[in-house]
Amino acid sequence: MSKRFTKIICGTLSAVVVCGVLAAAGCDSSVSDKPLSSDKGEIFTGDVVSNGGFAVEKGNYIYFINGIQGNSANNDYGKPVRGAIYRIAKSDYSAKNYLSAECVVPLIAYSGKHTAGLYIYGDEIYYSTPSTVKNADGEVQYKQLEMRSTKLDRTATSAHYARFENSDVDFRYVKGGDGKIYLLYVMTDEKLYNETTGVKNIHSVDISTGTDKLLAYNIDAYLFDSYDLESDRLYYTMNVYDYSIAENTSYNQIYTVTADAPEVAPEDRYGDLTTLSGWDKGNEEEKKAGSIYKNSGTLVFDGAGKLDKKLPFNYPANKNVTVEATNNGLAYKYTLKTYGNGNLLYLRTASGESGNELYILNDGDALSDVNKTAIDGAAYKTGFNPVDGNASAVRAMDDGTKADTYKYVFEANGRLSAAIISETGGGITMNKLVDGKFGKNISIGANANYYTIVPEVSAGLLFVQGEYLYYSVSGGNGYSVNRVKYGESGPADYEPWMPSEGENSYPAAVKILDIDANNDWYLPEIIQNQLLFPCASSDMATYNYIMACDLRSPADSSKMMSDSEIRKLNETFEGVDKIISGDKYYGNTTAYPEAKYANLKNALKYAFYSGDNTYYNAELQAKVNKDLEADANRVLSDETLKEIAKFFAPATDSVWGKYETANGDKIDYSKLSTTVNGKTIYANMRDYYYSIIGSVAEGDAKGRVDYLQSEYGIPYTEETASWFDSLSLAAKIAFIVGVSLGGLIVVAGVAVGIVILVRRGKKKPQDGAVKRRRIKVDTTDDHSIDVYNVDGEAKEKKEE
Repeated sequence: MSKRFTKIICGTLSAVVVCGVLAAAGCDSSVSDKPLSSDKGEIFTGDVVSNGGFAVEKGNYIYFINGIQGNSANNDYGKPVRGAIYRIAKSDYSAKNYLSAECVVPLIAYSGKHTAGLYIYGDEIYYSTPSTVKNADGEVQYKQLEMRSTKLDRTATSAHYARFENSDVDFRYVKGGDGKIYLLYVMTDEKLYNETTGVKNIHSVDISTGTDKLLAYNIDAYLFDSYDLESDRLYYTMNVYDYSIAENTSYNQIYTVTADAPEVAPEDRYGDLTTLSGWDKGNEEEKKAGSIYKNSGTLVFDGAGKLDKKLPFNYPANKNVTVEATNNGLAYKYTLKTYGNGNLLYLRTASGESGNELYILNDGDALSDVNKTAIDGAAYKTGFNPVDGNASAVRAMDDGTKADTYKYVFEANGRLSAAIISETGGGITMNKLVDGKFGKNISIGANANYYTIVPEVSAGLLFVQGEYLYYSVSGGNGYSVNRVKYGESGPADYEPWMPSEGENSYPAAVKILDIDANNDWYLPEIIQNQLLFPCASSDMATYNYIMACDLRSPADSSKMMSDSEIRKLNETFEGVDKIISGDKYYGNTTAYPEAKYANLKNALKYAFYSGDNTYYNAELQAKVNKDLEADANRVLSDETLKEIAKFFAPATDSVWGKYETANGDKIDYSKLSTTVNGKTIYANMRDYYYSIIGSVAEGDAKGRVDYLQSEYGIPYTEETASWFDSLSLAAKIAFIVGVSLGGLIVVAGVAVGIVILVRRGKKKPQDGAVKRRRIKVDTTDDHSIDVYNVDGEAKEKKEE
């Protein structure tokens, strides 16, 4: 018996020890894992498409972030489900076997900014993830952000390439011109030289070596390419500091730099700066703010005016530039607006003047025909005239203050073609770039270059893909998804939206179902003609898993649905609610009285969202009706159960086979079905239109079902469970362990007490025996405490 008890105690203690180790486990170093199968296609081959968002393709697979997860969640390797990186074979994706996706990176993919996400280069997928390191108090530093990568077959996860104190770092994983992979990032509040106030710096990390280069120090504004998320180039402005008066000049400069640019010391570019009034080289050596100038970028525009004092940092003071330049007449201040597909859009304002004229610079114009000068053994691009470039710049728009809110269309060669504008007064317009200039006034006509493509609506522009613009109209929890074909030859490319013969025809724009995409994360993406989006609808708002909406044309799956096909899909979708609630169908209280069809509408809505055909059954019916009076209305009736059965197996002769649209078209839901995750799904269920892709954590799945049952289910009084049954599994285990340990302590205490009593009994002096006084030893400094006096000196005195 004692051996068995010992085994139980030892087993309990072992469980406690194991739990403690797992709880403390983190992932701060490289990790090895079991390889993923290649049964559904070779893993490491194939082209990469759509780097930088929350989903990216490579060869036979699509990789995606499995829903939105915060950085404070448990990020120990192997624990995350929501927010982890998953893959799905394209064959399963096409067949809508969405739940066949499997985890590639069991860490949370997270960033405080949603301008860049997943990248695949070679055999690795690159991402950012919350740190799991702990401080001295044992607190997980989840606000820190780590940059890492994992092999596509999951066998190896790197240690962090960089760790940032805050999660809102703006970054890109890029391939440099030298073929290496770099982490290009901007620190917005960094203190490198004991600065009083943090400054904005550009860095580049060579992934292969871990070398971090400071490419530009104390910049002003910057722009990554917002369309080509793989671009290794960014543009930035720098103020020109006059050290002699310790002030910035009235103008600024535009620079550009790439991830593979070499670090350039100031003296290598500008010569001996110790002669510059106010320059103190010693401060840099002591790492103190002061005369510090770090800039590896190429000067694109210099705003110095003709009368401005010339500093070493001005063109043509750069010793590597030999072309004579004509000074600007006035000093210029540049404001960066957007950079896309190699096209920089910026504002330029002359000193003492007002105005927000928009200018465009293409990379090819600024950087193609350039001289190359060797600096520190590396080729460094120079040659574009940053002053003459001002004179030759073409003003594209009189007022470009909102140019950063436009969406842009590009030609095949990457040059800017048009701007799509959400007008302040409503409506969406197309403004083409003709001879380097945008149109000034909206007009209608076959030859117009500035015209309306969506009337009246107040819209937020989402993205441009292929020949379509996607935009959102306010409402719901997040983004709605609307689409318009923007065309390339004027209004003739569009379906008519103007009234025709006294009736309004369909507008060119079309809304895609009732999609509600989270608006505080990455934008929705279209991959293989299916729309992927983080769902923010009421039943998913707490979890925000990814859903897939199949927009492949029924006529040709290699093409997107046409507008008419989407409208037909919308009519079918809207018909479900009209059948459930409409006056002609289940909402007709004469044909379907509540007393007879108890809770029918709620039951059908639950079935629509959940796809669960097991919840409403005879057992539930018996429970909810158990204590009702004989003549009381049923909470759940036989007729309701029969209609639920018809929902899951619609027939032509049922209500689901007789729906008629407002246009008189008939829809037979029994003949509209698809296969999702291996099951036949009819068009009266939401999974027919869009469905969760990936894996859902057990707790999230239960939480969603609980929500739906609370929202649409049948309430009933359950038998009161014991307090122990109400505990979670983890709480039950903790309780059992606690009781076991507590029992062990009690048993041990009793045993010790018995031993003490036995020993005292043996030591009790016999009659006539001599009492021995204990030796008192003072081992303290300033307190007289007898550390050996167990029975107490006072007791001995009493006995004497």
